[in-house]
Amino acid sequence: MNLHPVHVSLVNVEMSKNKHSFEITAKFFKDDFQTIILHKTGFSIDIHSAILVDAEKKAVCDYMNEHLKFNWQAAEYSFISCTKKQIDELSVWYFIKIPIKQSKGSLEIRNSLLLDLYNDQSNLFIFSYPENEISHIFNNKKRQTVFEIP
Repeated sequence: MNLHPVHVSLVNVEMSKNKHSFEITAKFFKDDFQTIILHKTGFSIDIHSAILVDAEKKAVCDYMNEHLKFNWQAAEYSFISCTKKQIDELSVWYFIKIPIKQSKGSLEIRNSLLLDLYNDQSNLFIFSYPENEISHIFNNKKRQTVFEIP
């Protein structure tokens, strides 16, 4: 197990050019994410393989649906399926696509990824949409924010 002195995740969300989906990339330290998925879902992800099996897709989406919320104009969007997994020495990356109906207005983000595991967890969040980019840091003191998308 690799030990690391900080607890941080990165979620990058891009609105597709046609504005019909969010394309999400989520990056976690492998050992942290394996621990939280096992604790929350009972499934042990294989942090040494980039092969994404159906049980892992379900466990990851279930966890993400509980801890990363997108509310747009009172409609809540859910993670339907992970499309790809990538690993490196310390990290695991998941690629997810969410179909959306709106393309402007108030977007509320609630992010509590790994916050129930580590008190010092920080979640970096980048939201890109045509011609702009917004970033935010979520932690135990700040778990939600609202962006206005013109």
